[in-house]
Amino acid sequence: MQVCTELEQKYKDQILEKFLDHAKKVEADHDVKTDGDNTDYWNALKLDDGSFVDFNFHMMSEWDDLDRSWTCEVYSVDLPTEDNKYHSINMEHTLLLGDGALVWFCFCFRFILFLN
Repeated sequence: MQVCTELEQKYKDQILEKFLDHAKKVEADHDVKTDGDNTDYWNALKLDDGSFVDFNFHMMSEWDDLDRSWTCEVYSVDLPTEDNKYHSINMEHTLLLGDGALVWFCFCFRFILFLN
C-alpha cells in the first residue's frame, strides 16, 4: 500500500492538475457533464508500483455562496486480502492537497467569468 502522506510530488501534481481542471469546468457551468459527481467527485490514480490512491474533490458550500470553497483530499488504498477481495479506501491515511491558494484560485476564476 502506498501511504498517501508519503506520496511522490509527481502524483500530487497530477491530482492537483485534475482538481483544477474539474473545478474550472464546474465553476464555469454547474450542469456540465463530468465523469462523476460535480461537487463531490471521486476517482483513483494508479501509481507506478501498481498500488492506488483515491482522491476526492468536494465543494464545501452552496452554489449561491460567493465565498464557496473546494477541498482536494487523497486517501491511501489497501490492496485486496484473503478476507477482502476488493481494494478499499484507508481513511486513516489522508492527505489534504487543497489549501488557501486553491480556494483563492477558484474565487479569481469565478471573478474572471463574471467580468466576461
